[in-house]
Amino acid sequence: MRSTCVVDALMAIAVVSTALQNIFHVSCTMHKHVPTTIKINHGEKRILSSSTISSIGGNSDTKPHQDAEQEHPSVLIIDVDNCLYHEQDLTTNGLIGIEEQIVANIYRFGESYFNFTPDILEEMYIHHGSTIEGLRHMMLESLYSNENLERILRSFYLQVYQDIDVSILLPKLSIQTRNTGYNHNKSHQRIQNIATQLKALKTPFYLASNSPKFHVLRVLSALGLSDIPYHGIITPDSFSRPDIPYPTKNHPLIFYHEILEKFPMHRIVLLDDSLYNLDKAMEVGIEGIQVNHHHSFEEALAMYCGHILPSPFVASHFLRDNGLGVDDYSFNDVRYIQEKNIVDENSLNPTVWKTLGCELQTLLQEEAVFRIYDLGAGLLSMLRLILFGGKSFDSLLSLTLIDSTNVSLLQYTAYESNKDLLQTNIENLRIMGFNIRSQDSNTGLIFFREKDYQVSVDVELILKTQDFRSEDKVPVRHRPHMIVGCCFADLFNPEELAVSILRLIESCTAESIEGRSQRSRKVLLYFPITFSGTTQFIPSMPYNLSSMIPSDTLAFQQYQYFLETEYGHNTDIRKIIWAFDRFGMNLILDGFSNWQEIHPDRNSYLWQTLLYFFGLCAAPELMKSGWDSKGWINRARLQKPIIQVANKDLLFDFCSINPIKSSNMPAESANYIDELWFVGPRSVAKVRNEPAIIKPLEPGHVEGKYNMFYASLVIPFDC
Repeated sequence: MRSTCVVDALMAIAVVSTALQNIFHVSCTMHKHVPTTIKINHGEKRILSSSTISSIGGNSDTKPHQDAEQEHPSVLIIDVDNCLYHEQDLTTNGLIGIEEQIVANIYRFGESYFNFTPDILEEMYIHHGSTIEGLRHMMLESLYSNENLERILRSFYLQVYQDIDVSILLPKLSIQTRNTGYNHNKSHQRIQNIATQLKALKTPFYLASNSPKFHVLRVLSALGLSDIPYHGIITPDSFSRPDIPYPTKNHPLIFYHEILEKFPMHRIVLLDDSLYNLDKAMEVGIEGIQVNHHHSFEEALAMYCGHILPSPFVASHFLRDNGLGVDDYSFNDVRYIQEKNIVDENSLNPTVWKTLGCELQTLLQEEAVFRIYDLGAGLLSMLRLILFGGKSFDSLLSLTLIDSTNVSLLQYTAYESNKDLLQTNIENLRIMGFNIRSQDSNTGLIFFREKDYQVSVDVELILKTQDFRSEDKVPVRHRPHMIVGCCFADLFNPEELAVSILRLIESCTAESIEGRSQRSRKVLLYFPITFSGTTQFIPSMPYNLSSMIPSDTLAFQQYQYFLETEYGHNTDIRKIIWAFDRFGMNLILDGFSNWQEIHPDRNSYLWQTLLYFFGLCAAPELMKSGWDSKGWINRARLQKPIIQVANKDLLFDFCSINPIKSSNMPAESANYIDELWFVGPRSVAKVRNEPAIIKPLEPGHVEGKYNMFYASLVIPFDC
């Protein structure tokens, strides 16, 4: 009876708490991610009436959308090949991509019909924007009749495209995503997310391709996009012009005639991977956003929707309905991590850091080599703190090697699969006093630093440009004493992370070292700056029901949902602790490491980057639900709130030979109580009480304790 009533009471509290959170927008959720920038092209803009210009994101409610053409005077045109998908991603495993097949077929056609070499066909492509336009120009100069010209062009499209194998576009049953913390483009649900966003658009959109219509339909089918609500498909064979048979994007006035005629007062934007096509579209007043393997389709779509702003080189007419001017921000992964590292260092929990040092002192008493694996090294920020410390705390080496005289070498293995960071890391190592010793495709880059007055031991660093999860395929020679991952543990499914770490540890050799098995030695696991599920704007804004702008709380809930569903991230730190415990990794200590204040001026670049992420991830989710997504982003841009993020530093230990825990516990330990004590502002300590007699509560009561007076408060609930 008591347990039932208590549960009911707690559930009631939870319901009220949730309601209050939504009303007063107390807390929100976010994460630490990022994409890349987008290249924009634009041309002479057709004159628009000021009364027709309105927000693309638009004001809307959860009811069915009104007539899009009347409410939102803009039109989107989307290229297909190498735009909706990335050709480079398709060919990473040695597979033959769509474009590669098309080029091979074009070469065969040019040789069979005209005896042209690939070099001649490439010259045509360079000078005319496409090979088919080069062939058309050559045939017109050679006075081919319109009948022969149309026959050859028809044969071209049939022979080049009819045998293209689009199965490479089919969804893969198993895909490992890159969890680097800022790469949104590698989601295994990328195409599904694109489909959902396109379905949520309140503006008409067309598909336009220089490929024939049957090829476009096959590509859409393979991608799983056949049901997106496009207003039309424009291809060279989708309409007939006797003067110019099979026109392409090289003839924009003819090719886009249907759209230009139907929407004379609308703003028209083209997303395309070809700069040539974008330049031609400018001739008829169509603005352009380039999409390629560096710049994702999702970013281009976010720019079109007003969720992110273009860079300074974009003309102001592209932003006439924003009223916010041109953004001076562009994403750079190196700069983002550098700025984030500064905030991370100021946020580390000093108690957990010192506890880690004490644990290592004991662990390294009889060791000559101190081995660390850094699973997400980034720009080697943890290496710097381990060697040199921070502004407000000592280096980990100075804390660890106080009483240990045996350790003479620190061997640091850093895993960082983002090769864009490699050159910056090499330079950082040079600044820290390292010299490159060797380079091997299997072992990685090896650097060495001799001991000096700053660092009391020699340091060998092995830099591996690979994911740590691939290391189980090649057994590691030595078991680490410590595994570290900063801003890392929340980027994975907790159980998958636990299994991957366990596999990495157990793949190490079990050779005896000085008569002791490595498998019997404890390994410490340190995960600082682990997102613990709460973010908020200060001040945090409520709903604006008149314009359907959501509260900040709701917006960040949508952002959290996106990260969990699209990228498999974890926003509940308890799940990490539970999963690790299941696999024998025991929590030693955790402590807060909050980002207390990301200021729009003092932390300008990091603040803008976080807002950039919100525009790419939270805003599309809001748009899907019918909220004014663009209005929410613009409100944040204008008001410039401070951003706060809740994180925790986690410290675990693991030993392959673990004692049995709960079943063999001494009887008297059953009455020990772990309590949370609020010892100061934003400071909580976990304390284990002495054995005590626990008095049973009466039915319908909940007991709470507060530390100041060691008093109990018994709250009755009506059951």
